[in-house]
Amino acid sequence: MPKHARVAPQDWSNLLDFDTWKPRPEQPERPAAGQIVIGRHSRPQINKWPARREDAVLVYPECPDILVRMLGVPEQLSQVFAPIPANWLPFEFSQHAVHGFLRDLDFYVYFHSPDWVEAFGYCVLEAIATGIPAILPRHFQPLFGAAALYAEPSEVEGIIRDLAADKEAYIEHVRSARVDVERRFSIEHFPDRLSALKPDWQTQHNKPAKSAKRRIVFMTSNGVGLGHLTRALAIASRLPDDTEVAFFTLSQAFKLAEDAGYLTQFIPFHRLTGASVPA
Repeated sequence: MPKHARVAPQDWSNLLDFDTWKPRPEQPERPAAGQIVIGRHSRPQINKWPARREDAVLVYPECPDILVRMLGVPEQLSQVFAPIPANWLPFEFSQHAVHGFLRDLDFYVYFHSPDWVEAFGYCVLEAIATGIPAILPRHFQPLFGAAALYAEPSEVEGIIRDLAADKEAYIEHVRSARVDVERRFSIEHFPDRLSALKPDWQTQHNKPAKSAKRRIVFMTSNGVGLGHLTRALAIASRLPDDTEVAFFTLSQAFKLAEDAGYLTQFIPFHRLTGASVPA
């Protein structure tokens, strides 16, 4: 690291525009009556699912009174988890808008393979903001705290049935979880983050331009999706004209940065090289 560079002590976790993720209206008939609907959404990658079928049917129970809706199902799912339970209802990611998909769920259950390192869990945040109890593996607890419920695979069905049978507890959890995540992950925190890093950022554009250009390097760590890189590109495109921008990325879509005219360094994601996560 260059001597003049410094790492900010605060971890800038993802933020959500809660104005665009309104909680759904209360539905008195759900989830205590009729069929329980649980679901999940993610990019269609097989390692975003439990590694073993025996775990998958625990967290997404094979029961006639439970419907499991799945948005973003990879092609390999039907082979890895064969035979697919009759109560699983898979959709390709393009078949439904996420807002509408989430509003039809009673519970959100997200478990993935042990070899997947989840950068944040944006899909979980969207579900909680919509007003759906989220049930997760315990390694998510430091991030979401009391806003989610945590379990081993064998405990998931019991948590679902207990909360579905207690309407008051269900409504209270939904309400308090939404308040908690909005307090910690609202987009409204972004100006405060910038002010803590650079107090004069709002007036900086009124100052005379300096002859020396500012140099900024964007670093994106996810080598699979497009979100990290495209968000960085959106920010870079709005920087002042006197800024020199470079990209250091693990994304296979690095050509997007090159084509936009930025100096770009691509390093393959560890999984592409066959390397393991531990150093």
